[in-house]
Amino acid sequence: MSPVMIGTALLLICLPLGCLLGVRAFQMFRIHTRLRAGLFSARHALRAAKHHPGRQFDILDPIYRGVVFQLNGRNLMKRTQLEQAVNDELNRVLKYGWLSSLFLVGRGVLAVIFFGIAGVSGNIVAQETKSFDVANWFGPQHVESETTVLGKSFKLPYEIDSAETLGTAIAYHMTRFDETFTIPYTGDTEDMQQTMDAAWDWIERHHIYVYRLSRGGESK
Repeated sequence: MSPVMIGTALLLICLPLGCLLGVRAFQMFRIHTRLRAGLFSARHALRAAKHHPGRQFDILDPIYRGVVFQLNGRNLMKRTQLEQAVNDELNRVLKYGWLSSLFLVGRGVLAVIFFGIAGVSGNIVAQETKSFDVANWFGPQHVESETTVLGKSFKLPYEIDSAETLGTAIAYHMTRFDETFTIPYTGDTEDMQQTMDAAWDWIERHHIYVYRLSRGGESK
């Protein structure tokens, strides 16, 4: 698998995940800080009501409703989602105390990691595509091939840019008995006929068997 494909796949996976985690971390950070501020203000009352669940509810309910009121429509969440998130975060803060902050840090770190992977992948894709040849991608792919006739090997060149490489390509197709074939030529089109004549001269000198078959195929 090519680096471009790997980089693109990682970019498409990690960038959306990083965005989702980043947005979620931001949302929970706003909820967490407001809950912590409310709980800090009510810390003495909560300590006094430690063994009285009813009194604790009376203290915590205004804090819960206050955070929901402050963030409703401002935290990129629907009302029901916001209420559930505030409720979950309040329970987490009450249960774990300052350790609940680690959940926020964890979300933020994961978001940064995914953004980092996406950034590296994007850089790889950008570097690889600088030398990307669109014409070669959509054009015919020239794969090196080889055929053998009468003990002689004929290899299809990657690039046809001289009389010798053109003759070699013709010999390759002729020995495969290709009735029609196309040879991409890299060079000045004004010299094409001269190069073609030189290619046939080269074939006559080096591969007389192929030269005798020269009327058996059509080149274009």
